[in-house]
Amino acid sequence: MPNWKKVITSGSDATLNSLNLSGVVNANTDTDKFLVLDSAGNVDFRTGTQVLSDIGAGSGTGTVDTSGTPVANDFARFTDADTIEGRSYAEVRSDLDLEIGIDVQAYDAQLAAIAGLAVTNGGFIVGNGSTFVLETGATARTSLGLGSLATLSTISNSNWSGTDLTIANGGTGASDATTARSNLGLAIGSNVQAYSTTLQAVATSTYTGDNNIDTVGTITAGTWQGTDVGIAHGGTGTSLSDPNGDRIMFWDESAALGGSVNWLQIGTGLSITGTVLEATATGGSGYEWFDGTTYTSASVDVKVTGSIEAYKSGSTGDDVVMAIDGAQGRLFEVTDQLSGSLFSVNDISGIPIFEVFSDDTVNIGTFNNEAIVVSGDTCTASGSFTGILRAEDGAASSPSITFDNDTNTGFYRGTTDTISITTGGTQRGTINNNGWRVNSGALGVNVAASTTDGRIDAGNDIVAFSSDKRLKENINPIENPLEKIDKLSGFTFNWNETANKLAGFDRNQSMVGVFAQDVESVLPEAVKRAPFDNDGSDGSLSGENYLTVQYEKLVPLLIESIKELKAEIEELKGRL
Repeated sequence: MPNWKKVITSGSDATLNSLNLSGVVNANTDTDKFLVLDSAGNVDFRTGTQVLSDIGAGSGTGTVDTSGTPVANDFARFTDADTIEGRSYAEVRSDLDLEIGIDVQAYDAQLAAIAGLAVTNGGFIVGNGSTFVLETGATARTSLGLGSLATLSTISNSNWSGTDLTIANGGTGASDATTARSNLGLAIGSNVQAYSTTLQAVATSTYTGDNNIDTVGTITAGTWQGTDVGIAHGGTGTSLSDPNGDRIMFWDESAALGGSVNWLQIGTGLSITGTVLEATATGGSGYEWFDGTTYTSASVDVKVTGSIEAYKSGSTGDDVVMAIDGAQGRLFEVTDQLSGSLFSVNDISGIPIFEVFSDDTVNIGTFNNEAIVVSGDTCTASGSFTGILRAEDGAASSPSITFDNDTNTGFYRGTTDTISITTGGTQRGTINNNGWRVNSGALGVNVAASTTDGRIDAGNDIVAFSSDKRLKENINPIENPLEKIDKLSGFTFNWNETANKLAGFDRNQSMVGVFAQDVESVLPEAVKRAPFDNDGSDGSLSGENYLTVQYEKLVPLLIESIKELKAEIEELKGRL
């Protein structure tokens, strides 16, 4: 038999008028059958059902719609009992709920490495720089740079070798007891009292001996009846009689008194009320001291290192509470009166250079020619000023330099190296290292400013740059001007919502213009960054790089276009 494997129908679609094969099983037994080469090498007539069974196919009825256009590498899917459609790899994954990143995890080499590690008790997964490996606890501690201290449940002197733990972290900051007590503010003898059994007995009312304390007699009814208490034990070592007057007790180390406590008599015009030493009258020659027997007077210069109070009872015709006179005039004076000068500091001739008045006025400067006069909350300065005048930074709503009747209008410091101008509490202008900027409103030059923000109106020409031929070089004619003009479009338009939001352009105003991108393609010199999108360094504030056209720079292109057009017209005229 021939070695072939084909199915040949015996129906009308494949009629063989003559076919002579030897060894055909069931030959001529029926129509609409298939010739099949069986396992024994025989050709057999087989029905359709038998062929389906031979190839392991199922059976079914109906028709299949395959009208769709298949795509290479598609899978076939029945959408219903009669229709097959092609499905891509991604669609099949979605049909099977196997979408990568949603239903199943995308393959990752590092996750695969972790998944391939053995599950070991006490093991640690550690990255070694290229993949993940499994390490024991000891190996992991080495990888982390941890010493044996990490395995200890307690820390003692035998295993601690680090630096002293600071107080802020719960330690003492020291390695010995003395330094530790000092760091903690517990130094014995300085911060805390050393333990004493005697003091403990005194504290518990059980003290019975004197422990080297001198016997000084007894105290009865609040009066000391014993001998004089020595200086070494807190006494004066002497007895002073009642002076029967105001006195100040002091210690005198001088040889005349031999080092003892004595009375200091306060002198004429002075008195002591409670703990206050008062001067009740002028005069007085100094002080007197008492050595226990005799009072001795002496003159003295008084130096006050604490506070001093002066009081004037207010006698008629004399309102001066305190005054200091120099050789040529009064230098300082304080008065007590209802009007006029209350306090003055004078020059060497007695002429006031700083004066405070009862009506809240302060004059600074030469009398009758003061440089600064402060009256209530108003400060008036006259004459020239030398030095630095500083003010607070301020804000748009409360400028640091303002005016009496308009406190939200003035100047303030907006940020570093920036002076801002505000009116009505709104920032209007800014001056910084880049120049001058009108932040809000319009600019009118010799005319009223417009109510349209960002607009500039001028009562005369705006003249800029130069067109002098003597100042130009690298002069090149504009080539193909008509071709460039043909790439431009002139039109009317309205600003869109983006323009209104970014730059405040009026969407209701009809405009005329060109596209900056078109102009940039033929004459880039006439295109600049739109001012509202300029960050001050010619960068884009929005990141969108919005453009604008300098229309006056289109004039040279128009001129060259007219000249080229004229040449073409002249040429056409010459042909007539």
